[in-house]
Amino acid sequence: MTAGLSGRIINIDHDNFDYNKTYTVTVPAETVINIDGIGNEEISWGFIIRDDLPVPAYVSLVPGENATDVEPGAIVSIEFDREVTAVDLNGITIEDSDSNPVNGIGAGVSGRTIIIYDHDDFGCNKTYTVTVPAGAVTDTNGIGNNEISWSFTTVAYRFVESWGDFRYPEGTAADSSGNIYVADTDNHRIQKFAPVE
Repeated sequence: MTAGLSGRIINIDHDNFDYNKTYTVTVPAETVINIDGIGNEEISWGFIIRDDLPVPAYVSLVPGENATDVEPGAIVSIEFDREVTAVDLNGITIEDSDSNPVNGIGAGVSGRTIIIYDHDDFGCNKTYTVTVPAGAVTDTNGIGNNEISWSFTTVAYRFVESWGDFRYPEGTAADSSGNIYVADTDNHRIQKFAPVE
């Protein structure tokens, strides 16, 4: 065990505590002094490490479990049943059904939610699995999450040329390259959708 002073806070580094044990912390008198040379009185307090507290559980997944038609640049998030703090978000993975990883993952915690705010675009018409490893976050009691894993499927076609919403589409066609064309009648235009790559 080692201790250090940072401003007005004594930080104590220690080995992991055991569950279901009572611990007492004692800071002896005169351990620290103020700018007037006056030392502290002895400080002592106790606590118990319990093993029966529930782990942070998720209450919402975005995109949802088995969601379909997810956009390639969709934000991915996990909301928990309580406030959480990031411990190690680097182990979060997103992989397609062929175990190809999605690169460029960036994640952070805001209140009760892990937000995967950055990732390479998902491919079209693919199923992806998100995995958040156990202990990626902890609650205010220091209890970490269990592993969380869920899947979703992206849209079949990417919207390549966008002029807005359809107004009375009245016909479709496809070419030999797999492009789909939609006659957007009341908008007086043809909208083109590229095939899955």
